[in-house]
Amino acid sequence: MGWRYRRSLRIAPGARLNVTGNGASSVSFGKRGATLNMGRNGIRTTVGLPGSGLSYSRRVSSGASLVPGIALAGLLLLVVSAARGNRFARITLICIGIAILVLFATAALQNTTVTVSPARYSIGTPPPATPVPERDKTPPPSDMIQSAAAAPLAAWPSEVAVITTTGANVRSAPSMSGKALRQLPVGANLMIVKVEGNWATVRDEGSGEVLGWVHRSLLKVR
Repeated sequence: MGWRYRRSLRIAPGARLNVTGNGASSVSFGKRGATLNMGRNGIRTTVGLPGSGLSYSRRVSSGASLVPGIALAGLLLLVVSAARGNRFARITLICIGIAILVLFATAALQNTTVTVSPARYSIGTPPPATPVPERDKTPPPSDMIQSAAAAPLAAWPSEVAVITTTGANVRSAPSMSGKALRQLPVGANLMIVKVEGNWATVRDEGSGEVLGWVHRSLLKVR
């Protein structure tokens, strides 16, 4: 039977470092009768009656726990030293607390999914205007166009005309691709200013305001 070496060193109140011939083997917390041992072979708890020789031991974990045990003992030593007024221990505890808070905040940000709904319109750009229903987008029947084209041109300019269709569009150009400026109700009275093909420039009979181009099939000369 060879020589064995075992020594227990107090590193903090209630914490001892157990050293054997192979080096540090475990860290023990507590006092006689109730101890928690964290070492190379895992974590073990022991409860007994001092002086009776009776005790109960149970392995809590089988993983190596020596390094966590030393860290826990060091933290315990810092807490006790800070409570006794040690300035270095207090500063160290504050730094450790800040580091833990930063780690928790970083982990929380990494696990948080932020969903940003895309803006429908860019800043400073007004939303598109609601399109005006185009009642005359479908070309009128050919007989209506022919009848309008057959009317003498001299009968159109400076003549009073009336809108014959509900929601007739007034356009910016004599074409179906011209922008719809407004809609005129059925029965609106207009003055024909100019004729170009199947289109006529009209103005309001009351105010004299030039409104735009209207397809001749939507007009009836009075």
